[in-house]
Amino acid sequence: MKVTASALNIRSGPGTDFRVVGKVTKGVDVEVLEVHGDWAWVEAGSWGNGWVNQAYIAVDAKAFGPPAPNEIERVFGEPCTPACSAGRVELPLPLKLGWANARVTRVACHVLMVPIFTAVFHEIHAAGLWSELETFDGIYNCRAIKGSQNRSTHSWGISVDLNAAKNPMGLIGEMDPRIIAIFNKHGFHWGGRFSRRDDMHFEFVKRS
Repeated sequence: MKVTASALNIRSGPGTDFRVVGKVTKGVDVEVLEVHGDWAWVEAGSWGNGWVNQAYIAVDAKAFGPPAPNEIERVFGEPCTPACSAGRVELPLPLKLGWANARVTRVACHVLMVPIFTAVFHEIHAAGLWSELETFDGIYNCRAIKGSQNRSTHSWGISVDLNAAKNPMGLIGEMDPRIIAIFNKHGFHWGGRFSRRDDMHFEFVKRS
């Protein structure tokens, strides 16, 4: 991830009440190792290590593409860690939750996926397709794939399920092909192409 502020304080703890232990300038690469609320513990090489506000660091979405299944940990680290759910995506309009009588305007994902999910949802909205998203059915979920001991890509916060009621696993669903095309454009693989169909599912993973 890169620093986006002209000068960013590195602090001894996750908050502005902690002392400044260093300063890093715009464009410097930092590695996020831990997340606490709006704060991230980073290693910044010779600039120092410590806590910075996440609002002032970002990933260049073009700096990496979707990994193959055996490369997920190389790009996103271990599953079910704080980084897998510390990212926050601001939706252009509210979406109804598929499992509760509520709507959300902000959803959690892997910290590296924020600009990518943001671009997808805003493009869907700009294309006039927001009404085609009837429910949001989750991004981060630390669990195994149903019927398997392998980790679901939801465990990294790099997949999203949408319109689950109309797209049950194993059956041909009703996912709008224009939405599928937008996700494909941004590097996602659609679950409707799995050997066992999962039409609600889009994952940022490269598959043959």
